[in-house]
Order: sequence, then structure tokens, then C-alpha cells
Amino acid sequence: MFLIFPTNKEKRGAIQPVTLLFIVICVVIYLIHFFGILFLPDKAKFEQYWIVFFGLIPKTHDVSGYITHIFAHEEFWHLFWNMIYLLFFGTIVEKRIGSVLFFYFFLVSGVVAALTFVLTMPVSASVSMLGASGAISACEGAFLILVPKGKIHLRWFLLLLIHPYTGKISVPKWTAWILVWIWFARDFYYAFLSLKGHYLTNVAFTAHVGGCIFGILFGCACRLMEKAKPEMFQDSEVAEKENAESD
Repeated sequence: MFLIFPTNKEKRGAIQPVTLLFIVICVVIYLIHFFGILFLPDKAKFEQYWIVFFGLIPKTHDVSGYITHIFAHEEFWHLFWNMIYLLFFGTIVEKRIGSVLFFYFFLVSGVVAALTFVLTMPVSASVSMLGASGAISACEGAFLILVPKGKIHLRWFLLLLIHPYTGKISVPKWTAWILVWIWFARDFYYAFLSLKGHYLTNVAFTAHVGGCIFGILFGCACRLMEKAKPEMFQDSEVAEKENAESD
């Protein structure tokens, strides 16, 4: 097994409270689902209730799903990768704009991503959407604007039989900016193919695209607000410097 993922090289304890709160909520809800499937006798009924309660299903017009879907993940790797990227991008964006604003930004991003998903799906569609990917894509978009010269430090992990190996890769400035644009281009491409019916997938690429565009627009708005009220935001150069520091 080989994994490679971004890590935040700020000093220890730098994870921000709202980012941590969202991660804890997602993990707790996943564990409830995991143990429910594992131990409850009627697994099918539990799964049905689970999806109805947390999932966003376009044809039901259930308003609560626009929020609840953010915190529910069915598969371990879906949760794992979402939390890794939320930890990285969420920590940096929250530190840049403050915890209160980040709290509302993340929830509104999830709603916008969900709206994008619903508007691009047939009205009669019975599919459901789960996961924080759309809101996290918004964090990536905000990162592009708020920390344009930010660095991404990559950590790799390799498991051969039972022996683990790990290491770090430090990439130059601007690489983060380029990588996020590549991720956005990939999501846009697959969203286009899925809308045309040429690519069948259970990934809500349209939600990713909608979330990222909203994050970019939000980041631009913050930049304008920063000129009027600079005390509300951490300076971008300070954020970039702290993100580049080693433990």
C-alpha cells in the first residue's frame, strides 16, 4: 500500500478549533454508522434510515440534507482522504480568516456544493450525496486566493508486507497553487463527462466544482474586505511563512 498526502508544516498544536470540531463530528458519525452496520440485526433497514437522515436526495426536497450530508461518510477511505484535506486546507484558511467566519463559510460551502449537485441532477433522481468533499473543495478554492504562495508539504507512506516506510517531500512555492488548479480542472472535466452521460461515477464532481468556485469567490471577497478591515485577517505573507516552517 502506498499513500501520499499533504501535511501542514506549522508548529505543533496549530490545528484550528473549528477545523478540529468538524473532523471530530465526521469521525463520530462515521463510527456510529460503522458499528450500526456491524452489530444491528437489520442492517438494510439501518442503512436506509441512515441515508434518508443524513443524505441529500434531490427528489425528496429535504432541506436538512443540505447540511447533514457534509458530516456523513459511508466508506473509510472516503472519510480518510476528506479529513486529510480538511485538516490541511481547513487549518490554513481558518487561521487566515478566523474561526467564526470559517465556521459559517464551511457550512455555506456545503450548501452551495449541494445546490450545484441538485441543479445538475434530474429532478426524479433517487441518488443521494454524502460527504464533505464539496465544502473541502471550497476550502481549496479559498486557499488559492488567500494564500497564493502557500507551500504544500507532502508525506508519503509505503507498507511492504508488515514493514512501514515513510518520508517527506517539500515542494516549492506556487506548486500548491498549480496543484489545486489541476485538481479543479480534473473535477471540471469529469463533471462535464458525467453530465453528458459519458462517465458513470458515484463521485459528485459537480459538487466539487460548485464548491471550489464558491471558495474562489469567497476568497476574492475576503481580499476586498481585508483592504477595508485588515485587523479581521491574518496577513497572507505571515500565513505563507508559518505554513513553510518545519516542526
